[in-house]
Amino acid sequence: MPGRLVLHPAIEANRGMGLLHLTPRGEQQIVYLVPGAQSVGEYRRIVHSRGLSEKQIQLTTFDAFVRELYPQSKKHLMTRIEQEWLARRAVEEGIREEPGYFQGMTDRVGWLKKVEARIGELKRAGVRPERLTTLWKHQGDGLPELARVFYTYDRLLKEHDLLDHEEPYFLVMDAIRKEEITLPTHVVAEQFPDLSFLQEQLLIQLITAGVSVELHLAWDEERPRLFEETKGLCDRLKRRGFEIEQRQGHKTKKRRKSLDHLARSIFATEPRREVSSDVEVIAAPGLEKEVTLVVARLKRWLRESGSPLNKVALVTNQANSYFPLLMSALEEAGIPCTRTFSRPLKEHPLIWTLHTALSMQSMKKEMIPLLLESPLLPWLADKSSAVSWTAIWQGLGSPERGELLSRRIDQITEDELQKWEISQEELVGMVDLFRWVEGVPQHPLSWNEWVAWFTSWVKPLDDRERRQTLARNPMLLPVMAEEWKAWSGLREIITTWQGIFAQRNLGEQMCDRGEFLSALEQAAEAKQIEGKPGRRGGIHLLEPNQVRGDRYQGVFLLGCVEGEWPRPIAEDWLVSDEERERLRREGVHLALAYEQRTHQLIPFFHCVSAAEEKLVLSYPASDVEGRNRLPSPYLDEVKRVYKPEPFSEEIPGISELLPLSWQVSTSLNKGLERGIALLGRVGGKDLKEKDLQMARRIVERVREERPSFIASVAEKIKVESQRQSEGKTSKYSGSLTTDVWGPEVAKAMKDQVWSVTQLNELMQCRFHFFAGRMVGARHISEEIEGLSPLEKGELLHRILCRFWDRYRRKSLPDFELAEEDLRGVANAVWQEFVSKDSQERDPLYLHIEKSRLIRKVLGMIRHEWSWREKEDVSDFRPILLEFGFGIEKDEERIRRGEIDPATMAKPVELPLANGERLRLKGKVDRVDQDELGRYILYDYKSGNAPDLAQIKEGAYLQLPLYLWAVQEVFSLDSKLAIGVAFFTGGKGKDGQPPTDNRNKGLWRKEEAKLAGISGRVTGLFPADEWEEVMNRIRLQLRDRLERVEKGDFAVEPTWECPTYCPHRGICRVNAYPS
Repeated sequence: MPGRLVLHPAIEANRGMGLLHLTPRGEQQIVYLVPGAQSVGEYRRIVHSRGLSEKQIQLTTFDAFVRELYPQSKKHLMTRIEQEWLARRAVEEGIREEPGYFQGMTDRVGWLKKVEARIGELKRAGVRPERLTTLWKHQGDGLPELARVFYTYDRLLKEHDLLDHEEPYFLVMDAIRKEEITLPTHVVAEQFPDLSFLQEQLLIQLITAGVSVELHLAWDEERPRLFEETKGLCDRLKRRGFEIEQRQGHKTKKRRKSLDHLARSIFATEPRREVSSDVEVIAAPGLEKEVTLVVARLKRWLRESGSPLNKVALVTNQANSYFPLLMSALEEAGIPCTRTFSRPLKEHPLIWTLHTALSMQSMKKEMIPLLLESPLLPWLADKSSAVSWTAIWQGLGSPERGELLSRRIDQITEDELQKWEISQEELVGMVDLFRWVEGVPQHPLSWNEWVAWFTSWVKPLDDRERRQTLARNPMLLPVMAEEWKAWSGLREIITTWQGIFAQRNLGEQMCDRGEFLSALEQAAEAKQIEGKPGRRGGIHLLEPNQVRGDRYQGVFLLGCVEGEWPRPIAEDWLVSDEERERLRREGVHLALAYEQRTHQLIPFFHCVSAAEEKLVLSYPASDVEGRNRLPSPYLDEVKRVYKPEPFSEEIPGISELLPLSWQVSTSLNKGLERGIALLGRVGGKDLKEKDLQMARRIVERVREERPSFIASVAEKIKVESQRQSEGKTSKYSGSLTTDVWGPEVAKAMKDQVWSVTQLNELMQCRFHFFAGRMVGARHISEEIEGLSPLEKGELLHRILCRFWDRYRRKSLPDFELAEEDLRGVANAVWQEFVSKDSQERDPLYLHIEKSRLIRKVLGMIRHEWSWREKEDVSDFRPILLEFGFGIEKDEERIRRGEIDPATMAKPVELPLANGERLRLKGKVDRVDQDELGRYILYDYKSGNAPDLAQIKEGAYLQLPLYLWAVQEVFSLDSKLAIGVAFFTGGKGKDGQPPTDNRNKGLWRKEEAKLAGISGRVTGLFPADEWEEVMNRIRLQLRDRLERVEKGDFAVEPTWECPTYCPHRGICRVNAYPS
């Protein structure tokens, strides 16, 4: 019996399209496969509306159908936690004995997730471990090791009678071949353009066994790019005997004209352009502002259209970023939604408290404040003082051990106790906390021992009396409920672990603290805790793959920004596209990178075609620092089907922080913001009396309901008025008075040993220096997937220093030998870094970073060999490599050739203008010298280097300061300095070596050609101009230091503020007159 592929017109491929012509006969039950368990309820309503019963139509998902076909299996379907354990065990057995390619990666969370993903992908492709082992036996680059993990994983499944989501497909297909199971007579599936190889094979086997199979898909031959994946599926199934039937259009509820045109034309090669009347685009300065504007637009549209809430969908493919903000904004606006708020247990304070405590070795000083501020520590719960525990701990001298803390508390004075408003008995609680943390085992235990210890260790935090206290306050009931659910989730994790160990004999293996912490973190990430429940009849909050053939009167798509929707899926570094192509020739179908990117087209199409009356697309046009972001290319596809005018698009500026209208004020708080803004402009142009009356009513209402809040707002307005009226003479301007900045402080600043980084900050903006260096206002660093800029620079310096250390005196080899030498050095340095790195990183990013690093240093060396082959150049050799001053010598690094032997602990004193001297510490990357004593100073840059104008103006001081430092220490003749330059990776063209690596710097015009510098480079200076630039920088530096000694940290950036500044939110630079 042939299978049928039923192709429906794309714009009418609604949910339930396969039910239209379905007529069950007699007692026959049709199995109807739907894409996702969350959609079963909606399909059930469609079945009932068509006069059918669930006895006739069995609604189920593909995976559930397969498991039901093989119910007699005694195997256990793994939970996510169990699957993580099995993958971990497979890695331990399959790789750790012979790590090879993956040396140093196997303990990281990102690595384990990557392995799990590849195992699932390989299984869905239908390949078995024995065949993969043969295919990858001689491939190298980690593939044999991955095949060994895959083989071990499959063996562990069988040994422990476990099932993952893919294994039942193999069991069922084997049972069909052996005629061991009862099959249905009729199977129908719809909305599955992305069938896996296993699912395709199962449908084919069902047909072979006599089952009637229908697959209903959306199709439009005029849009090949959009339906490329569907065409590939149809071609494969047609070759296996499926017949294709194309259905004609049927009557459905019509969209409005412009939205119908969009559904018919988006992603077409040359769409006809029409007028847009029902599509809007909102571009906002930042994600939070985007959510605010979208909710305001939604509320206004609901009022104007009268649409029921359950006929509206808010959709985003960035659920973790948008859903919390959306649910908060919707609640504030009084708009209910159907989605229950949930978040990973990992994000709850309970888990980050435990994570912080488990992560601390010997109470690391930088982590102690994170722990002290946890609300869940019973030892610190009864403090009566308003002073924070962190401030008290710092006041005690920041001790890092419980013993030291206890000794310090014994010596505490009455004055200190009064200052902190705390008793000595209360301080003992901090000692108990330290001892609790110090009780974490630092030696390996078995998994059974870890779980038993952990179960006992967390008990002190399970404070039921605290939760009962929270429950008495109606405002804190949600906090109490979420905390209770967090504890329930943690107990479920412990119970699951105990079950795994008891039933699967996995608990006797040894592991260290880091492995246990990693397992806890993964389990907590998988476990969801629910907050406020959704409300039936509210609006729908959805992800794109949940919109398959649905229709809504209004659809709002958020996050349509480049780099997020679609996601830029890169080629997989574990299994490259080249290898995937080779596997296809062997009959193993793994998706290529471009196919995975194309896979995102269909969900977006479903989203925009779901709108019947209104479609609003939004994106953050800038981030919180004001850096521009581009709209999604999918948004451009929407615009392509419409005429440019009048296309509705709102783009407020970054400075528009307050609500722009009463319509955008979706809550009382937003109305108050706008009201205060308007009242501050009384007497201004374009103000309407009715707006002022509205503002006064809102302020009075808030004054009556929350008088203390209005009092605090009034105080802030008073301070702001004073600051603006007094300008630079205000005490808020950044200039400190003598009672704060006395002679002792000024002398300390004068005697300070400066680093170049500190001086750069001072030169660029005195307030920026003050906020970061003196107040300690630091930007909270974001988690970096690969290497930080600091780590990249450190690795680059270590590699180049080791390499050049070999050629201080001996002649340079041919480039091929030099390249081989450099690769050896780079690999050695990288392996040392990875082996000592304790941070959890994604192996994918590490692999990419290593490749980029090696490519960069090779480009720098290739440039060196290129210019040294020119005529009329001098033979410059390194005389200083990573020469440090004002820093301690590291003998081990000197031995490895990573620090210059001349490095000294004493800082260098440099003469400035007016007889003043500057004490400086730092590290000079490299100084080259020829046989006549002429020399060049280089400063390596792993990223972009400053431009020439910034260097000349003194915005970046490392080149002149380091030049003066080596001249001072080694008595080098200043007239023999040929140049100072940043040495970058450069940019090659048309496959040629880069030539611009050293262009960003200052060069003496007469001698630059001796170093291979082209006469076209802009940084060439005659002798008199060279001296003028150097003297100007000295004067500017002296001026900034004199201002600092007087306490003048005014908000006066020397140059235009950079795009990013960590203190942009507190300096208020735009509020000062220029």
